[in-house]
Amino acid sequence: MNNYIAFEHPQTFGVPIQIVDNYINAPEIELKLILFLLRNSNSRIETLSLCELLKTDTDRLKQAFNYWVTCGFLYEIGDHYSLQKPIITSSDMPVYSPKELSDRINSQVELSFLMKTAEDLLAKPLNTTECNILYTLVEWYKLPVEVILTIIKYCTENKKGLKAIQTMAGTWYEKEINTIEKAEIYLLEEKTRKESIQRISNKLGITNRALSDGEKKIFNIWINELNYETDIIGQAYENTITSIGRYSYQYINKILQEWHNKGYKTLKDILTETKTDIPTVKQSKNKKNFVSKTQIDLKQAEQDDWEIIENTIG
Repeated sequence: MNNYIAFEHPQTFGVPIQIVDNYINAPEIELKLILFLLRNSNSRIETLSLCELLKTDTDRLKQAFNYWVTCGFLYEIGDHYSLQKPIITSSDMPVYSPKELSDRINSQVELSFLMKTAEDLLAKPLNTTECNILYTLVEWYKLPVEVILTIIKYCTENKKGLKAIQTMAGTWYEKEINTIEKAEIYLLEEKTRKESIQRISNKLGITNRALSDGEKKIFNIWINELNYETDIIGQAYENTITSIGRYSYQYINKILQEWHNKGYKTLKDILTETKTDIPTVKQSKNKKNFVSKTQIDLKQAEQDDWEIIENTIG
């Protein structure tokens, strides 16, 4: 071999650097496959032609595809593969005929178990539309049967139907909640979040109505971003009543954001540092005439409401 090698590239295509860095020693068929796919993006390829090109059979080809799916470089959606995780809507999913569904369910033990257990959990026989929805959760979202049953159980316990099950499955697909372990963690976090929101609602005296979307988003900010407990939120509520004489979650949010920016982490910090700035109801003897040193413009707070939500959450 000569001391120098000439290399020219008049036409090129991109290869993710992770493939070279982490999978340079992948099996030959797998490397040939990913290079071919990168070179021929957005193309329909006949399976037999691809087998002939790679000098392999359909079983080995499937194994090669699964290799890159497992590595996270390919996403399998139905009979399609993609280098980027696609957004799937219910309108994208195919509608199978009763015979197609029956043949597929009867030929796959796991699918048959899913349908039978779903009927038990929903306490009713499944019609063709419902079978189609559950089948697509397996075929398109690639969720394991046990994960889908976890979703069904959760929704039925909360008196929700197939539409909610489909929506929740879509959320889990997007968040890659595709194991029982991940599902249990997610549900525990959801339970904790809902309990926190309920405690905030009770603290603010919201007990006879549902929360608005704005309230839900702001409450989540207080919990997940500001990391404030209900005692601090309650103090901000008391200061709001002192200042303006009524509940306003926008006003409360302004107070909490100010405390957070100042580095206050506990109620003790707040009571110590703000006792001369933002007094509580007990400290203020004249609510109507009181103006604190950190008085917040309520009108501006309400105008900023949706800007706060959109900019903070995205």
